[in-house]
Amino acid sequence: MEVRYYQELYFCEKLKNKDKAGIFAFIDMVLRRDPKDKEAEVIADFQTHNLPRDTYVITLSQSSRNHLDFFKATYLKQDYYADKDFFVVGFAQGHENATLLVQKIVDDTLEQTKGFDIRGFLSRYFV
Repeated sequence: MEVRYYQELYFCEKLKNKDKAGIFAFIDMVLRRDPKDKEAEVIADFQTHNLPRDTYVITLSQSSRNHLDFFKATYLKQDYYADKDFFVVGFAQGHENATLLVQKIVDDTLEQTKGFDIRGFLSRYFV
């Protein structure tokens, strides 16, 4: 499985601000940590299949008829996904936050392109 990441990954704030023990931290004010450090930690946990069970990954759709897919990150442990390539757009904690994050991606695409070609807009920014 090959995974490529959107340059400006989308993260729901709940996931970005949650530590391993499940206690919310004010990263910027209390820990004085750069939020990008937490994002890098989420990506590292994703790569090692070490994310919480309720973490969702948002990707460009495997189907050309759709723009985005989102599903639980733990599903990627299944054999079905072993030979699939993914273009990761973002991460969210919980189904509701994943839905809201997809809505934000659609809104951002519309705002920046005045259209709804989400796949075309996001495809230009993968590393």
